[in-house]
Amino acid sequence: MKRLTPCRLLPSRREMFPRVRLAASLYGHAKQCGVYTHIRPTVLRAGSRRSFISSPPCSKKVTKGQADHVLARQANPQVSTATSETPQNTNTESIKGSIDSKDELLQIDSNSPLPLLRAPTGSVVLDAVREYTEKYPTCVLLMQVGDFYELYEQHAANFASQLDLKLTKKEITTGTIVHFAGFPSRSLDRYLEILVNRVKANVALCEQYTTVSGHIKRKITRIITPGTLVEEQFLDAHEYNYLLAIDIENQSTGLAWIDMSVGDFNMQSSDLLQLEDDLARIRPREVLLPAWLENQADHPIHQLLQKNNRPAVTFRPNEMYNAVSGRQNLSAMTEKWSDAPSLTTQPNFMDLEPELESPTFSDIEVAAAQALIDYVDSTQLGCHPMLQKPIKFDPQEVLRIDSSTMTSLEILSSIREGKKADSLLGVIDCTSTSAGSRLLNRWLVSPLNKVISVNKRLDIVEYFYNRNGLLDDIRLALKSSNDAQRALQRLSLRKGQHSDLLELKWTFQAMKTIKEQILQDLQNETVDSVRSETDNPYGAMSALLGTLNTHDHLVDTIIKAIDENYVLSRNSKDYREYGYVNMSYNKKLSSTHKKLMGLEREKAELYDRVRAICGSSVTLMSSAAFKHVVEVGNRHAQKLKDAFKATLEWTKLSVDIENTAASIIELEAQVYEQLCGMVLEQSNGIIRSCRAFAQLDVLSSFARLAIDNNFVRPSVNNGNAVQIVGGRHPVVETGLYHRGRQFIKNDCNIHDNQSIWLLTGPNMGGKSTFLRQVAVTFLLAQIGSYVPAKRADIGIADRIFSRVGASDNVAQNQSTFMVEMMETANILKNATSKSFVIMDEVGRGTATDDGLSLAYSILHYLHENIQCRTLFATHYHDLTDMLQQGNFSRISYYKTTIEEDAVSDRLLKCLPYSPYSNE
Repeated sequence: MKRLTPCRLLPSRREMFPRVRLAASLYGHAKQCGVYTHIRPTVLRAGSRRSFISSPPCSKKVTKGQADHVLARQANPQVSTATSETPQNTNTESIKGSIDSKDELLQIDSNSPLPLLRAPTGSVVLDAVREYTEKYPTCVLLMQVGDFYELYEQHAANFASQLDLKLTKKEITTGTIVHFAGFPSRSLDRYLEILVNRVKANVALCEQYTTVSGHIKRKITRIITPGTLVEEQFLDAHEYNYLLAIDIENQSTGLAWIDMSVGDFNMQSSDLLQLEDDLARIRPREVLLPAWLENQADHPIHQLLQKNNRPAVTFRPNEMYNAVSGRQNLSAMTEKWSDAPSLTTQPNFMDLEPELESPTFSDIEVAAAQALIDYVDSTQLGCHPMLQKPIKFDPQEVLRIDSSTMTSLEILSSIREGKKADSLLGVIDCTSTSAGSRLLNRWLVSPLNKVISVNKRLDIVEYFYNRNGLLDDIRLALKSSNDAQRALQRLSLRKGQHSDLLELKWTFQAMKTIKEQILQDLQNETVDSVRSETDNPYGAMSALLGTLNTHDHLVDTIIKAIDENYVLSRNSKDYREYGYVNMSYNKKLSSTHKKLMGLEREKAELYDRVRAICGSSVTLMSSAAFKHVVEVGNRHAQKLKDAFKATLEWTKLSVDIENTAASIIELEAQVYEQLCGMVLEQSNGIIRSCRAFAQLDVLSSFARLAIDNNFVRPSVNNGNAVQIVGGRHPVVETGLYHRGRQFIKNDCNIHDNQSIWLLTGPNMGGKSTFLRQVAVTFLLAQIGSYVPAKRADIGIADRIFSRVGASDNVAQNQSTFMVEMMETANILKNATSKSFVIMDEVGRGTATDDGLSLAYSILHYLHENIQCRTLFATHYHDLTDMLQQGNFSRISYYKTTIEEDAVSDRLLKCLPYSPYSNE
């Protein structure tokens, strides 16, 4: 307990009586308004300096502070009728002015009730807990108290078990017992990761700080939600972390989503029927919905969110979805984006990614964007993230893949265990950078559907494919880079460090190395081949290099300013608060370092003199508790006093050292801010270079994948023919390879006269694998990758549909047969003549005759109405006989069997079907 010594601050008994009368007057008015439940005038005993006597609601144990602060707090209490267990939604604003003046109290209108105030508990911490809990009702409050973070009341009761913390009851003040749990400050990151990533909760972090006068205060410093994370330790480096806002009007939906860690900003118009596919493609970590949906549990959007990885859901006020305000905000942000044209508007850039040059956003899109921007601003507490120019996502510009197809083809994760390693992404991801891995992830769920764009990607892959040595050098340089986009975003949100500047430097150095190597190789080609962008891969490669700005001046400045060795070794034992900036960066910093080194030499000399007198046990200390101390054994103390005034000498020297070190810290902070300013000024160009760099990584990884796995460049065209010779399924082939087995290759030939294959064969005969592998070949070809085959001619598809496997959805009250029929209905409703459809064992979920009728009707509709390319596998042999008796000219009939070619290479053959053959 801190001793309150200055008696002059304590009021005399005569001075206290007016306060008693004023407090009583206020009590009477409050009682009339029904605000205060129990309060008595506060009386201070002048005879005691350590104790205060007051009514129970106003009691306060004084542990730190000065008497005038305590008196000020007692003179202006904040009380309400809120209970200690359940804070009520009360007005937390205190009465303006001081109650020390009777005239001011008399001015209060007795007919108007006083604002409802929170009853003080007698604990500063608990009062702050209840205040911030009311202010941030959707957040879990972590309150810093000393070296611990603590949870109180309902938050402790709800989350202690999920955090594996012991839940206890703590008596905060007399008669006030609350639930309590806590953990050390050093474990903050661990528990934040659990709360945000696993529990999917929003967290309000209340941290303590010391004021100039030495008092401890607390304030909310960060609002952390699953969709607004930027800290590297909480993010998956290989996946985007999207925050999605959805606006709904009747059946129409407006979508706006960003990745705060990199600043990607996208908008799209959709509808409730397509929303499930949109959610499967975007895969948001957090979804913002209008508040009116919170009480409509039967609305279909709730079911859709439950089916798609169950993202965290936050409801925002309806008025936040305002298209007028949204357009004003976007217009205000346009100036920032004016010098950042979209990639497709660059004169030498290829459209490797679909992006509209001059998008026009609808009102429902802008309303969703407004809710998104408002939410981001509210969680960042004054910091504004660096968002990129919004891109309008147009589903017509990509190969569309619905959610069930994405699951059945195991594009991003396996069906059974949900592992990335057993998925298509896990097998083909040979990228060298985190940004490249994220980009590949996005390309897989939204492949291209324009032949010219696909071929430009394939041109660059072919360039690397034909230069194995150069490819190895490029990939080695790529591995020396870092995630510059996320580092840039941390700097913009003032959450960065000196290491983030180094990450930018390393990335640009790797970028420069790669650019020089490729340019040197291109110089060996003829001028005509370099300038030709459509006839050979060299022009496409040259165009991609044109978007790589290596920012040499920025790199030179970072090299000159930052001491890389110290930044990388800052966790060592000799860690100090300064030294991040090279001492020779400017004259003032250099002279201050020289002064500090001189003081350090004086310290060493003083230490040697003292040690010569007192032995090696002497220590020169500077601590917050004892300030400047010469620590020496008791038997040497008098000897030291007799020799010289070592303590006074050390005090002066220690103060000089501390002040000089503080000057260095301040100068280094100024240099850091200057560097951050330089980086942020060039942020638009940096982002463009990083995006092109990620594309270079993905395309070079396709070349390495093709070389290592014997893939071939597909011939992509606008026709409907599909011819695959010696095709393989890359995921199945990889699994067999690890078990010492070989994949059985097979062929597929679909054209206008044979657009539907009806395939039969024995169980475990490879039908399902064959269907999936052809669909995967489409997918790989349209993202610009080589494909696993000896030869492949692919007619571009606008959509891929898959009805494979048997599964139910018990949570949504859907049987296996119901799921099968819903997926089939989706295909028949949305497929076009340019689509590619695979269907396996349709109708097996019901009786044989009913299933046979369903299969026949489905094939009839595909043949007569949609006329799309289809692979249809079945065990209904009668179906073949029925169809052959009708007029189904575009259906071909095949069965699976095993053959060996001349070199003993086993092939899975799809032979013409005969009802009399022995299967």
